[in-house]
Amino acid sequence: MTTRPDLRQATVDLLKLVQSVSGYPTVVDENRDLQMTAALRMACGPRPVHVIEYNPDLVSEPDYYVAVQCGHILRFFAPPASERKDLAATTHGLESVRKPLSGKA
Repeated sequence: MTTRPDLRQATVDLLKLVQSVSGYPTVVDENRDLQMTAALRMACGPRPVHVIEYNPDLVSEPDYYVAVQCGHILRFFAPPASERKDLAATTHGLESVRKPLSGKA
């Protein structure tokens, strides 16, 4: 796990919990090019690490934003793998939503 040295101990402990629950380490880093306060890329497939980024120009204390992203990871990995639902967009999923909304169902 790679963490910023300026994170509070409670945040570091939360990152350790994320690794314990998910089985993947987490990297936390600044990204001044980020157009939002914080972003998350969860570990999966070829990506063996969770990446939490925050924009230091928009965030004076990153702990809150890191904790929120940790919450997303913990919610996803809490149920057994067979019961997890990944709601990532797929072409089929988008079409199944667009049809009823367009009135062409």
